[in-house]
Amino acid sequence: MEDLIRVPTAEDWIVLKQLHLTAEEWVRKWHETVNKEFERFPEGGYFVELNAPDLEHYSFSDELYLQAAKDGIAEKQETALRNLHLTENITRAFLDETLKSEKHAALRSNSPQIAVHRFKPRD
Repeated sequence: MEDLIRVPTAEDWIVLKQLHLTAEEWVRKWHETVNKEFERFPEGGYFVELNAPDLEHYSFSDELYLQAAKDGIAEKQETALRNLHLTENITRAFLDETLKSEKHAALRSNSPQIAVHRFKPRD
């Protein structure tokens, strides 16, 4: 999970300064917390990080695509659509695997765009 670390924004630096943490310290603590939480899940789980240009939390919806279309910015439209497809594909793979027991390669390998950390069920 450590491979996909984005560059902190100006707002991030303000928060980090208030917390008295470096970006590296915050990322390490954040990953430690996520690992502890996921290890507690009796059924196991997946932690997936997506990394693509201009990918953000709302990339899973069509909001960014529609805004770019409204603004008439073709490049942003293409990026938003690519990111929407990326999030849809990984979500579909997770749901198919979890609900239908269908194995998906997207959840089995890491790539520059997708990092998957699988937590096994507790004994």
